[in-house]
Amino acid sequence: MMLGFKPKRARSPGEPAALQEPLKQELRSSPAAQQTNVARRTDAEVLALLKSFNEQLAAPYVDRVEEARAITLALISKEHVIMVSQPGTAKSHMAKRAGDLLNAKFFKTQLNKYTDPAQIFGPIDVKAFQEGQYTTKTKEKLPEAEIAFIDEPFRGGSAIRDTLFSIMNEREMFDGEKTIPVPLRTIISATNFVSYDTEDQAFYDRFLLRHFIDPVKGNRVSNLVDAAWNMEFKGTGRVSKPIMSVADLDQAYELISKVDTSGIKEQFLEVLSRAETLIKQSGENDEAFITDRRKGKALKLVAANALLEGRKHATMEDLIVLKYVLPADEREAKLITALLNDVISPTNHINRMHSLQLNINRSIEDMATHPNTISNFGDAQRAMAIAMAYARKTSRTYSNKELRKAASELTAAAKRLSDMTSKARALEQEQKPKTELMVLERNGVSN
Repeated sequence: MMLGFKPKRARSPGEPAALQEPLKQELRSSPAAQQTNVARRTDAEVLALLKSFNEQLAAPYVDRVEEARAITLALISKEHVIMVSQPGTAKSHMAKRAGDLLNAKFFKTQLNKYTDPAQIFGPIDVKAFQEGQYTTKTKEKLPEAEIAFIDEPFRGGSAIRDTLFSIMNEREMFDGEKTIPVPLRTIISATNFVSYDTEDQAFYDRFLLRHFIDPVKGNRVSNLVDAAWNMEFKGTGRVSKPIMSVADLDQAYELISKVDTSGIKEQFLEVLSRAETLIKQSGENDEAFITDRRKGKALKLVAANALLEGRKHATMEDLIVLKYVLPADEREAKLITALLNDVISPTNHINRMHSLQLNINRSIEDMATHPNTISNFGDAQRAMAIAMAYARKTSRTYSNKELRKAASELTAAAKRLSDMTSKARALEQEQKPKTELMVLERNGVSN
């Protein structure tokens, strides 16, 4: 059994004075002091800190970029993440590193069938109990933590999971007749197996992010060996100083509501529908579904990913994080990831824009050859309208540079066709009276 609580880091006597700058003072202060005594950062500063945190979290490991992103997104969005894999894939080490990079109050435990809930939530205060009060002594236990790591959560008793329900959802713990608010932001959990028993599904569903980890394979094993050596003997896995604070994460959470998701809302809903259909069709259980809880919170995670990418507007690429939300097991994870890659991939859109531009270029050539015959250009005008609308949509919903370049080129070609069409119309209107007069004269009518 592994139990532990990481206290706040104190400055050592030999620590350089440079570490006493405002950020370090903030990180050493209590959460309440962070909120009241430290000036708020600008949005740009918060986004820069998120990027740095995510990069530093993954830095010492080999092929653990996905795991670092899943943890970072969980912290930004105030959600919980569970990582499923074989033993020995650095899950617990990465969780502790996340706590160190934030200088957060960190609680760690490993569950088994003998784990007493008091070891997690604190023992009963015997003195208070003798006086007729039921009170839990939560000091240095999970109810006082900001980040918690729970190893093998399905091996613990149902009493522990039942107590975790209100803590994970409402951030409250029932203590006798009282309800205690807890500062918990995120539970990072790791397991070698998932219980799919009906009684465990409500608990499993409270982990909005689920990530299925593959061990390092192939020629990457050599890099893994070097990284493990450096972490043990050179201390590359240790955190010398925090990157940001929990207060900074609170600011990031506030920014989620300011992310513009309107441009991808339609595609987001389409992915939810297609994913649920795919899960039902591919599984043995025709009644398999994605819970309303997950559907309702999924867009929040998409917005959080936009922030992690340094943007306040969501793009199609941000939908990739749904691979952490929609699958229930590793088989579904592979299916959903393939679906998302197909939907999000900019290649198909680039090819279509090239095709639209080719049609427009042909129309431009036709207009250059027949500048006096506007009636031949109805198809060209329709192609122009379709191209303009498609280019605008893809520019709003994607951040891919190659795709945006193709959209810009398509827009330029469509505008050129539009200008040529306008000139042709003007020329037609200018020549119309002369044409009508010539017709009248041919019919023997004159003024």
